[in-house]
Amino acid sequence: MTKRSLPFVILALCLFVLPCLSFGQQAAPTAGTDLFPVMLDGRCGYIDRTGKIVIPPRFDDGWEFYGGLARVKMGGKYGYIDGAGKMVISPRFDRTYLFMEGLAAVGIEGKWGYIDSTAKTVIPLEFDAAWNFSGGIARVRVGDKWGYIDKTGKMILPPRFDDCLGFSDGLAAVVLGGKFGYVDKSGEMVIPPQFEGAWGFSSGLAAVKVAGKWGYIDKTGKPIIAPRFDTAWSFSGELAPVVMAGKYGFIDKRGEFAIRPQFDVAWRFAGGLAAVAKGGKWGYIDTTGKVIIPFQFDSAWDFFKGLGKVWIGEKFGYVDTTGKFIWNPTT
Repeated sequence: MTKRSLPFVILALCLFVLPCLSFGQQAAPTAGTDLFPVMLDGRCGYIDRTGKIVIPPRFDDGWEFYGGLARVKMGGKYGYIDGAGKMVISPRFDRTYLFMEGLAAVGIEGKWGYIDSTAKTVIPLEFDAAWNFSGGIARVRVGDKWGYIDKTGKMILPPRFDDCLGFSDGLAAVVLGGKFGYVDKSGEMVIPPQFEGAWGFSSGLAAVKVAGKWGYIDKTGKPIIAPRFDTAWSFSGELAPVVMAGKYGFIDKRGEFAIRPQFDVAWRFAGGLAAVAKGGKWGYIDTTGKVIIPFQFDSAWDFFKGLGKVWIGEKFGYVDTTGKFIWNPTT
């Protein structure tokens, strides 16, 4: 459970390796068990949203529940538990990702495939890299090229891209010859490669980089918000985080500032709140820019199922939307 100290800096450095698969959009968790991982004396267990321990700490590490299962680590290997804490898929994988749309990408000795929630191998471990499914499609790497498969493992878009991300709003950002463009699910290049950087579409808009500045296009490639930001990310609801002169703020879909640039770092809005940093401390604001939870944490994540994960030093805990601790920070 590594502390995320500068989430947007990390995102900027990881344009090609986001598990969300869509350049700046995080995949929304599927409905599942409302339990949250905590660390106690170096072991991971799970609490409910009231702070009660439901699954006693016994794992080396653990992650949030997606699709009814949570990824856990024991003895250097990864497996999955259900909401009762039962190990339904034994720890035998070198790498794993979340269960999305009923399947999870798993890796053993450098090869990747997909399993279902019964641990059955649905798609053989034959790829050099693989990511989560989104809209029935997942990106995979064969050698040094990326393509897309369906849930049967059929290669629907052959590996020909230098890099690519997952589909959102029916399009996926791809890289050819160092430039970013967008393809549809038939493989047609709907928006030719021409951008220096790009995120996935959200609510019909995508952030793209042109001549060193970021703006937004629609699904035809038409510029909607002129490139003028130092950095920009996808819309979450009606607002998108952007950077100007080294400060983070939020714009609306007209490109106007709804919250002026003033933060050292900012995260997306989730559950009506966004984690933001100022003066080395983190807090939460609402969509008007009002500080709802004061700046007091050393790091903070966005809200998930009604709770926000926050750090004080190396210890993490959870707060509710009023800032009340549901679980005091522990390690």
